[in-house]
Amino acid sequence: MSNTFTPLWQCLPKVGSDLWSYKSKDPEKTRQRSALELLAGALWHLELASELGDFPKEKMSKFFEAKGGSKNPQPWEAWLEKPKGLSVEFPEDDLLLRYRFFGPLDSAVSFLIQSMLIADAALRIDGAREILSLEFPNCSRCPDRNMMRTWIGCKTFTLKGSLKEIKKHFIVVTGFRDAYMHGEIPDGESDRLRRFRVNFFNRYNLAQVAEACGEVCKELIRLARKKGT
Repeated sequence: MSNTFTPLWQCLPKVGSDLWSYKSKDPEKTRQRSALELLAGALWHLELASELGDFPKEKMSKFFEAKGGSKNPQPWEAWLEKPKGLSVEFPEDDLLLRYRFFGPLDSAVSFLIQSMLIADAALRIDGAREILSLEFPNCSRCPDRNMMRTWIGCKTFTLKGSLKEIKKHFIVVTGFRDAYMHGEIPDGESDRLRRFRVNFFNRYNLAQVAEACGEVCKELIRLARKKGT
């Protein structure tokens, strides 16, 4: 399969660019560098996830079901039931990470590994968005959370139909980050982003999230370089 994320490395500043420098005391340059470092890490995770195979197009809730049809998520069953073998090798200029499963891999385990990599990417992308939203306040192409809340219907808690694609992508990335990595106990608050997050796995699939991550990553790289070289 074609890895659509690898070409995004060419969008980042070249080696030697001042944007990678730690010497600058300029807060603007520091924010740009911090955002670009987060986005580079996100690209690394997106590439790995893509190389594992095509992203599933079924709703994510399908994969968070335990064996026997139970609705209780048990995503770590494969690790809990049987031991696994992990090895790391450094042959010449390669880095090989080998994870050996003592049994066939089913779609749920493959989904878990891919979704963890995408979630790591989304966490970094969302962090870059937070940093750059300080650099570009009130910019719909780098929204803060208050702005994103206005893009979600107050009654349906779904995306408003009139939104441009890039705005939808921002919401999907942040929604996935919140749904997968937030780690908080819902307390019934009516915050729109929270309510959007609660139903996220029933609305979206991993292919949609991966596409959104790629588009937002590209947009944030463009913004981070806007005032640099």
